[in-house]
Parts: sequence; C-alpha cells; structure tokens
Amino acid sequence: VANGDTTSPYEDYKTNILRTSEEIVLREVNGVQDTYNPLTGEYARRIGEVVFDGSESWGAGSLVGDTMRFALTAQEYKMKTSSDGLCDKIPYIKWNSEDVEHVRVDGSVPYGNFIVWIKTSRLSTSDTQGFKQWLSQNPLTVQYILAEPVTTIVKPSTMTPFAYQNGHAIVESGFEGQSLLPEIEYSVVTGRTGQVTQNTKVLRKQEQQIISLEELLLTQIVQMEYERTLLQFDYELQMMKLG
Repeated sequence: VANGDTTSPYEDYKTNILRTSEEIVLREVNGVQDTYNPLTGEYARRIGEVVFDGSESWGAGSLVGDTMRFALTAQEYKMKTSSDGLCDKIPYIKWNSEDVEHVRVDGSVPYGNFIVWIKTSRLSTSDTQGFKQWLSQNPLTVQYILAEPVTTIVKPSTMTPFAYQNGHAIVESGFEGQSLLPEIEYSVVTGRTGQVTQNTKVLRKQEQQIISLEELLLTQIVQMEYERTLLQFDYELQMMKLG
C-alpha cells in the first residue's frame, strides 16, 4: 500500500472470533441491555422475548369504536409492568390508548398482563377465536424488560488444538494477534512412556499426602489423650479435696 513516498508491507487480515458454549443473544430496549462478559462468562439477560402465535390463553375485553382489547395473564414471563418494549407488527405503547392499535405490558408483578388493542377489521370474528386465528397467520414478536435480570454463566469456548510437541498436545485459547481472553496453555501426555512416568508422579504425590494425613491424625490423637489425662487428674484432685 503506497502512501505518498512511503510504502508499507501487505499484511493478511486477521480475525479473532469469540465462541461460547451456547448461543447468546444480546437485546436492547430503550437503553436497557443484555450483557455478556467474556472474561468471567457472566451473561445477564434484562430483556425477554416472546412470540404470540394464537396458541396462548387470550381473553377478550372491551370494544372501543373499531378497536378491541385482548389480554393474556403472563406471570411466567416475569416482565416489568408499565415499561418500554418493542413489537414487530404493531406499535408498542407504554401507556394505555384505547383508540390506537398497540401492545403493552400492564398490571402488577407477578400477575402482569400482555395487552393487545387491535382493529376489528383485521379479524374474521370480533372475539377471542378471531384474534387467535389472526395471530396464527401474523405472529407477534414482543421484546420487553424483565422485572429482575436473569444471570447465568456461559463459558467461552475458544480452545482449539495447536500442535503436538515431544509427546504432548498443546492447546491454546488465543489466536495470533489480540485476543479477547488471556492465553491458556496446558499439555496432555500422548506417549505410553510419558503416561507411565506421569502416573508414577501422581501416585508418589498421593502417597505423600496419605503419610501427611496419618501424621496429622496421630498428632490429634495424642493431643486428645493428653487433654483427657489432664481432665482425669483435675477430677481426682477435686475428689481428694472434697474427701
């Protein structure tokens, strides 16, 4: 690449892709965001998502002009009521507006409701059955703010085999260039001779741990016997004084 009188060498494009052990979806509603920390694996979900397809237990409500109200009790969705949200087909409105098509979350936690006001002209019949039929053909995807964040640990999965060297498989977490994770390197014995040597080292270490535990146990037994003898002497001395 030429820049004036200076020519810089060509370099291949490098990427560093972070993979996780399960799928992570990060959503945002009006500044409230899901977050993921690749260093700790902490995945905090603050946004919920649901798709209404007519299989839910909707109940019909009032009819105002040409707009009808339908409600769904949604305790299991753990939504924050009277809050912001998003809908893919009709507007999401935070507050009630009876003469306008909209979706909102209403009610009190934990018995909040999803509310849908919809034009009756969209429905085959102005009742619950007509609304469910419309949803089956026009599923509504709604994103909403959770009442409380849901935090889980999703471990990054970026480790790939790197090389074989001297009978050991070396695995690294990083790639060439900048990495999202600190490098992790460990080795696994692949040769039979090396495996026998490693097993011997492990057995010796375990034997030493057993000896240390036995010494500790003997020390505790001696201490208990010493304390019991002192108590016996003290008891006999008290009896002599009373006699």
